[in-house]
Amino acid sequence: MNRPSPPHRGRRERALIADLETLDRRLAALEREQRLVRNTLCGIAREIGPDVVIGSVCSHCSRSYVLITDGMLYCPKCKHRRTV
Repeated sequence: MNRPSPPHRGRRERALIADLETLDRRLAALEREQRLVRNTLCGIAREIGPDVVIGSVCSHCSRSYVLITDGMLYCPKCKHRRTV
């Protein structure tokens, strides 16, 4: 998003463009971090064995993926449990 700033652009517009560029870099960094965490979590689940599976987003709190093990869905964030 590195566009040359024509001299006729106002200070406010240049500031907005700079803010957008900063947000774009931050978003890209967060997306990369999310991929790293997800890959690590999936790797940990594989190492634990086939008895633990990462499921969908918790329907109770929406703040974590649920873990599925021994016929139970378990949210590590809110501790909600239910049978499969």
